[in-house]
Amino acid sequence: MVIHPSLEPYKEEEREARLQIAIEHLGILSDICKKNGCILCVENIPRTCLGRDSGEMLRMMESNSDLRICFDVNHLLREDHVQFVKTVGKYIVTTHISDYDFKDEKHWFPLQGEINWRALQSALELADYKGPFLYETMPMGHTWADVKKNHNLLKDL
Repeated sequence: MVIHPSLEPYKEEEREARLQIAIEHLGILSDICKKNGCILCVENIPRTCLGRDSGEMLRMMESNSDLRICFDVNHLLREDHVQFVKTVGKYIVTTHISDYDFKDEKHWFPLQGEINWRALQSALELADYKGPFLYETMPMGHTWADVKKNHNLLKDL
């Protein structure tokens, strides 16, 4: 199960209190998921949202041993992808894959934006990531052939 840890916008002075509330509630939800045979994955989300960098994600993961991460590579606006994976890689069990311009989320196909895909894939391999590469792209209407072609390009990097 994938969950966003917050909405937005939030003021900086609200972050710590909101993060503590999120940690408490994520623990409750994670326990419910575990009892029902599921894993709760917290998605990193951008801008003023909670979970916008590896430091906040690490605090959430360390609060409950059953929480894991859905790494949305399109949402990092404050940190390098490789550093994010180095910091929290052992908690990443699923992904949302797309590309962007480092200014705001775009959900473009991989290789259409600014992500260094070779470095990102290497970081995931070093973190022993074995989960899926789930495409989350816009605009809608891509065919399976489009996805397969793009995925093959990524594999050949």
